[in-house]
Amino acid sequence: MISVPHINGVISEANKKLIPKKYFGKHSNGSEWIYFESKEEMEKFYADNFPQPTEPQPMEEVNPLIEAVKVMTPEQKAELKALLG
Repeated sequence: MISVPHINGVISEANKKLIPKKYFGKHSNGSEWIYFESKEEMEKFYADNFPQPTEPQPMEEVNPLIEAVKVMTPEQKAELKALLG
């Protein structure tokens, strides 16, 4: 991996000699271009810095009323039962 500084994506004439003749990809981190000398190096960089999203876990549909009843005290449950019954 070779890093070459840049300003707004433009490499200065003095730094152009740092660019490798053969590379598999490049990436800018905002202040420098990173040139990858092998495909494995490029894949490792992207895997380490940009992890792939995992499949979202299906969420259980939760009924807020049931959840509220679960956390009620016995006195509150008795009062609710009296109101409903």
